[in-house]
Amino acid sequence: MSRYPLTGDKGREPWLTRRVNRAFDALSRAYGALLRRLLNWRGQILVFSLVFSLLVMPFYLFSSKELAPVEDQGMISVVIQASPGNSLEATNAGMDKLVDLALSMPDAESFWQIVTKEGGFGGVVFRDFFEREQNVKEILPQFYGALSQIGELKVLPFLGAALPTAG
Repeated sequence: MSRYPLTGDKGREPWLTRRVNRAFDALSRAYGALLRRLLNWRGQILVFSLVFSLLVMPFYLFSSKELAPVEDQGMISVVIQASPGNSLEATNAGMDKLVDLALSMPDAESFWQIVTKEGGFGGVVFRDFFEREQNVKEILPQFYGALSQIGELKVLPFLGAALPTAG
């Protein structure tokens, strides 16, 4: 004879088993009633399912297309903002500091730029991926921290997108 019988005295189930069984029976009755009511709405459910299925195509077409991770393209681009009313000479003085700072980064090879008195844009080009110890994602925070040394310009570094975008 089992030490923990499934039934109580004289074949009766213990109170906890009866309570759990009643809860499951009530849940089963409620689920059955819900299904019976829903079967009366077959047309509406069919139309809803059809509309939802047809919406899959526009959802896919209008979803974001930039699903690729950022690649190491060997360059960190920068957007440069000068103070309002700056002269071209003052902006160039800040750019000289930026170029020196950028070329002092590990594995930096060259710096390109387009400058106006309001600011400009440019980029730091690094050695080939296989010739470097760090990728540009690891270099970017170091570069961003070093940019605080340039007071004349506001420089915002960023990595280019792996795939072309619409805007």
